[in-house]
Amino acid sequence: HMKAEKSDNIKKNYQEISVKELLAMSAVQEAIKKYVAVPEKILIKGARSPYQNPDTKLVTQKIEGMSGTSIMDATAVGFTLVGMELDSQNAINKMYRIVDYTVGLEANMAGGKFGGYAAKGLKLLVTKMEEVRNGENENA
Repeated sequence: HMKAEKSDNIKKNYQEISVKELLAMSAVQEAIKKYVAVPEKILIKGARSPYQNPDTKLVTQKIEGMSGTSIMDATAVGFTLVGMELDSQNAINKMYRIVDYTVGLEANMAGGKFGGYAAKGLKLLVTKMEEVRNGENENA
């Protein structure tokens, strides 16, 4: 674990640094979280089948949901669940709380081809979430 932290301190030439790698650094993630608002609770509206990367064995799952306190301020939310899975049948219309997350760059994909990164908006990668049980909906 120490090795990962150490690599955060090695500076790379500004012209050569990978923006994606820079954003993934723990210190950068911590700084970003001070300025980026992520919904605390999400009503799950859809969950795709989990996908396991054959190389990394990492399981990811695309999730769609709604956040907000009322119909009036409801916002559609899309994110990728990483390293854990939701039961795509069971989780629908249930409230979940985001416990931990990272953000990444949102790729512009056109016809399966990479078209650079979006200038606006980040990709939300949720690493831990839990179901909100009845009775704690009001004052969580």
